[in-house]
Amino acid sequence: MFLPFEELRSLDLFANKLFGFAENEGFGKLSKLRHLENLDLGINHFDASSLSSLSEISSLKSLSFQGMIVFRESNNPNELIDLFGNSLSGTIDLQDFQNLTNLKKLSLGQNEIESIRSSDGNGRQVRLINLELDLSQNSFNNSIWAELSGFSNLKFLDISYNQLKGSVDIKGVTLKQLIT
Repeated sequence: MFLPFEELRSLDLFANKLFGFAENEGFGKLSKLRHLENLDLGINHFDASSLSSLSEISSLKSLSFQGMIVFRESNNPNELIDLFGNSLSGTIDLQDFQNLTNLKKLSLGQNEIESIRSSDGNGRQVRLINLELDLSQNSFNNSIWAELSGFSNLKFLDISYNQLKGSVDIKGVTLKQLIT
């Protein structure tokens, strides 16, 4: 559908009541738009299964599922993915974001996420360096710390308003700023 616009840099599909794409027309097709940097899918009805094909859009610098940029204080806001408040639930596989090499900020706050998977089946960890990660207002318990141990250089972590209890073991997690 968008392939005739091969020079397209920004695509705004905000508030269109989209549920998904037709077979063989998903986000993967958007990867053919080699210059696409900004994609706004806010106020639609995509689910977590849509995320895996987003990693095929390697030119993407900004992705919004909500329509608002959470990290406004950034000097370069075009390096974030905002999935804040999208009713995502269960486990989120961070491998889905592996190919987004420009990614600096990932907001997964205000969802119903219970766990994250930060390694592939072979034990290789996601390589997201100096990432600012918002996991606030979800359903994480203390087991989240084991998954976060694979991140060698989180720049910022917000894990407020979750189900954390008792003592916290953050061995292996190197943080520059922690908000709990």
